[in-house]
Amino acid sequence: MTLVWFVYGLAFFVLGLVILVYPKRGSRFDMARYIWMVGTFGILHGLNEWLDMFIDLGGPLPVPAMANARLFTLSGSFFFLILFGTTILSRNARYRRVLRLLPFLLAGAWLAILVLSEPQRRLLMGDIWARYLLCAPGAVLTAWGLLSQIPGLKGMKLYSVTGNLAIAAATFLVYGVLAGVFVKKADFFPATVLNYESFLSVTAVPVQVFRAVCAVIAAWSIIRVLDIFRWESQEALRISELRCATIAGAMPVFLFMTDRNLVVTFIQGKGLEGLGLRLEQIRGRPISEVFASSVDLAEDCRRALAGQEFITATALNGVPFEIYYSALRDRAGAATTVVGVALDVSARIQAQKEVDEYRRKMEKHAREAAVGVLSATMAQQVLEPLSVTQLVLEKTVADLAGAGISDTARGGISRSLAEVRKANETLNRFIEIVNPGGAAVEQPVGLYQIAKRTLNVFADSAQRRKLTIAIKDLNIVPLTAVSPREVEQMFYHLIQRAIDAAGGDTEQKLVISCLAGEGHIELSFCDTCGGLPPGQSEHTLDPVLPSLEGVDGLGLGLAIVKRIVAGHGGRITVDTLSGGTTFKIRLPVKRTYRTGG
Repeated sequence: MTLVWFVYGLAFFVLGLVILVYPKRGSRFDMARYIWMVGTFGILHGLNEWLDMFIDLGGPLPVPAMANARLFTLSGSFFFLILFGTTILSRNARYRRVLRLLPFLLAGAWLAILVLSEPQRRLLMGDIWARYLLCAPGAVLTAWGLLSQIPGLKGMKLYSVTGNLAIAAATFLVYGVLAGVFVKKADFFPATVLNYESFLSVTAVPVQVFRAVCAVIAAWSIIRVLDIFRWESQEALRISELRCATIAGAMPVFLFMTDRNLVVTFIQGKGLEGLGLRLEQIRGRPISEVFASSVDLAEDCRRALAGQEFITATALNGVPFEIYYSALRDRAGAATTVVGVALDVSARIQAQKEVDEYRRKMEKHAREAAVGVLSATMAQQVLEPLSVTQLVLEKTVADLAGAGISDTARGGISRSLAEVRKANETLNRFIEIVNPGGAAVEQPVGLYQIAKRTLNVFADSAQRRKLTIAIKDLNIVPLTAVSPREVEQMFYHLIQRAIDAAGGDTEQKLVISCLAGEGHIELSFCDTCGGLPPGQSEHTLDPVLPSLEGVDGLGLGLAIVKRIVAGHGGRITVDTLSGGTTFKIRLPVKRTYRTGG
């Protein structure tokens, strides 16, 4: 039996030791957080079996001391076994609290029996009831808990792991019968029937031999189950490498690494395509030779080896790149490898040029529109006195008809009247061209695209003035007579007004939104940049095109917005409460569409 106890204890001790030292940190499997309880069971139960072995050998400690210690290693090991089963099953159980209290209730019952037992029978009763109350239910619940993990693992096609889980569960069920039902003989049922002597009389083999076999099988199967954590680490590494390769292969970027001698040891990425380089031309060569056109690249790598992390802009073979440098260090903290991430910024530079060109065109259109508004306003101011003059001259001609005045005087008045009429016709034609009275063609207007395009123009200006511009609910596409160009003009001038109003000392915000109603939409430009200067609010609310003084008070930008709104039968209002300004523009539409959530 000495050899049986040795193998029995060794199997469980190895099981516990492997479980406790196996790396499981960061695992997404539920079992990783609780399997330490099985490991603790293995360590304690292995010690328990070795205590049995030493008691049989009569040393090295006094037998009574080892017997008392064995009683608590036995009950303690079974306690962790039942704790594992109840903990892992209670995650999806209906009566979770009751299930989690079960180990402590059973342990309390065992302790009460131990205390109430006669002193001379205390070791026997402690051994028997530890198996009845803790071992048998613990083995069953542990087997059930292991089986509960199989469905989730089958979905990952980890068939070897699920097979070993099934073997481990079956082994614990058998062990629960062998160690939790067959006990030392006592004078109460079922210990009078199901005991070591009755088992030996039927099988001719001690029950401890079968328990040792179960221990070996359980250790083998559980240790093989632990491969799931190694698989998980390898899978995470594979996904990480795949993600890195996908990003490097899809973006105009390449990654590179050099050793301390600045020899390229790794390089990968789509950014190499624009440089006309192949991997076999680069690896194993000094980086100064690979990118001979960039004289600063080698020096930047030396800075990284010195411990600096930085970003530089450089041209590699004529292509502009931004390169982020860092260094990998050994355990002593010394930099051993330079890591570089190079991003091709040629597309960004080209996009910035296009944005700048677009802004220049917008500013040109804004100046042209300002000239048009001012010209139309002046034309209206001049037209009124000319019309009055024309009426006066026509009345004068009518009054002088038949009067005895000279032909020279009558001819002069007639020529003056003709010139005034001609001037009136010219002004009317000019006003019709500036603000045609014919019905406009209805067309869909993409508010979101216009807003994004305009925000790109003002991105740098808003950042300098500490103004954050946000858009929401602009997925509305109205069918309206207001042209996209006119909507763009409104966005341009109202955003420019908010940027001008932002002081740049504190963070400000502008929110642009749209609300669709029956037959109309309402655009809202709400900022926190303070109210309008005195006198502007009433001009803005005035439904009539302002006079020249009104234009000066509002600014040409708001006057342009107002003319566009008024020209399409819309309405513009302003609210200067709460230290900010909110412009609301109501425009008639035939119908609206939405382009998404």
